[in-house]
Amino acid sequence: MRRHLAELGALSADATVEQAVETAYRLLGHAPSVLLLATLEDGIGVERRPNLPGTVEQRRNWSFALPQMLEDIETANLPAVIARSLSRTDDIESKGGDS
Repeated sequence: MRRHLAELGALSADATVEQAVETAYRLLGHAPSVLLLATLEDGIGVERRPNLPGTVEQRRNWSFALPQMLEDIETANLPAVIARSLSRTDDIESKGGDS
């Protein structure tokens, strides 16, 4: 992901996981999609994915515990940055609407 974002010129090649996550969600926030989702793993900068398609015996998918308590995630900075990146309130306000 970092390499791809760097190739697009949106991120430096030596960016941190947190910078890559923030950049990816900022770009997603500009997408014309009706529905945008974020993952808890991205919100706390976890590089290991909970599911790796095509693996059955090699690893236990969907069974990784998050490395932080929910209470800590609720007060962490990166989830708030992601939420702002995906927020469409700027678009709504610029169009003069509130729906």
